[in-house]
Amino acid sequence: MPLPVPTCTYLYLPVPTCTYLYLPVGISLFDEIPASRTCQQANVPMSFCLCGRFQQVPVDSKLAMRAAETTLDHIHRNILNDVLDVCAKLEVDKLLSAHEITGSLDDGDNARQVAIILQVKQNTAQFDSKVKLYNNGSSEVVVNPSRINVYGRTADCIASPFTREYCYCKSNLSG
Repeated sequence: MPLPVPTCTYLYLPVPTCTYLYLPVGISLFDEIPASRTCQQANVPMSFCLCGRFQQVPVDSKLAMRAAETTLDHIHRNILNDVLDVCAKLEVDKLLSAHEITGSLDDGDNARQVAIILQVKQNTAQFDSKVKLYNNGSSEVVVNPSRINVYGRTADCIASPFTREYCYCKSNLSG
C-alpha cells in the first residue's frame, strides 16, 4: 500500500502549505532501478536532488542574472514581505557561481533549472538557490534559498528565526 508523501511549499513562513500524494515510496530491492528515473519520480525533494548534470554557466550570463533576480524577488515577496519596514531590500553584489542542471526535471523542454550562489551588497550575505526558468518568461524558486555564511547581529531588529537569515536591518545602513 502506498504511503502518503507530503509536498510542501514554504511561500508564507512559518506555516508551510502541504498536499499529500499517495505514491509508491520505493522500488523493491529485487527490481531494476530505471536509469532514467528523476528525483520527482523517486520522491527526492528538489533541494536534495543530485540526479541532474551540473554544467557551469558564466556568472554574467542572462540565465544566471535572471536566476539571481528571481531569487531576490522571492526573498522580498515571500520571506521578508512583512518585515520590509525594518529590513533592507537586498541587491545583488555579484554571482559567485552558476550552474545549469540538466536531466532532473519532468517539465520536458519547457523549463531550465539553474543553481546559483549569489552575494548581496548590504552585508555580503551569500545565498544558495535553485531556480526554474520557464520558456514563457516566468520563473520560480524551487526551494527557499539558504544562507551559506554567518549573519551575526545584522538582523537584531527582528525576532523570527525564519526571516533572520535573510534580513539586514535598515538601522545598519549608513547615510
